[in-house]
Amino acid sequence: MWLITITVLSGYPGNKIPKSPFLNFDKLVHLGVYFILSIMLCYWFYIKGDKNSTSIKTSVLIVLFGILYGGFMEILQEYIFINRIGNWYDFFANTIGAFLGVVLFPFILKLL
Repeated sequence: MWLITITVLSGYPGNKIPKSPFLNFDKLVHLGVYFILSIMLCYWFYIKGDKNSTSIKTSVLIVLFGILYGGFMEILQEYIFINRIGNWYDFFANTIGAFLGVVLFPFILKLL
């Protein structure tokens, strides 16, 4: 469901998006969306029995998935979606969000 949400938000016409309250607010949104994606993937691996969901292999796979999906969305924004433009800074924010989600998952799990 979260991937569908990301896809819908990424494809929403750019001229219909409200102006951000401060400069680069959209980069924080990108970071947050992919942070949540990574947290959800880590949690999915955790409840599916990989109690060591923070293993290097699982972590790398989750971050790579976030990078690839984020890159795919930026390509779609550049070439397919109407009134959208792919952006390298958005891609980097997606990547940082995916990475932070994996790194912070053990701490979030302890809080829950």
